[in-house]
Amino acid sequence: MDNGGLLALGVNGSACVGMLFLVSGARGAGRLRIKQDNIIYASFGVGLLVTGTASAFAQVGTVGDTLSKSMQTSMGGWGLGATAALMLWAGFGLSAKPWKDIVCGLISPGAFLAAGGVWAIVPSIFGNILRSLVGA
Repeated sequence: MDNGGLLALGVNGSACVGMLFLVSGARGAGRLRIKQDNIIYASFGVGLLVTGTASAFAQVGTVGDTLSKSMQTSMGGWGLGATAALMLWAGFGLSAKPWKDIVCGLISPGAFLAAGGVWAIVPSIFGNILRSLVGA
């Protein structure tokens, strides 16, 4: 049950609306368009909503942690911060491509929170603000 919030969408509703917004906006379908340079920000916002929730989209938030664990297993000596740095570089350092940015933006909040420390500051603050706005 949601607690109201400004938009009163709830976590599942906001995640569903956010995913539809990302897919249709990235494709430029109809009137809704997201500029290619801004897709990473929109997908990061949706990633903040779904990270740490017990909803249908909960698995999206765990991909960053799972990626870190698989890198540790295959490479050894791979820290959680390395995955967070990799997501940051792939999302913001490479040229903007819609589907790459959607994937990196959705995975990044989970990777940042799994790494903890300085990496977790931005998703913790903005995630709490965003979840309070949508009533999650």
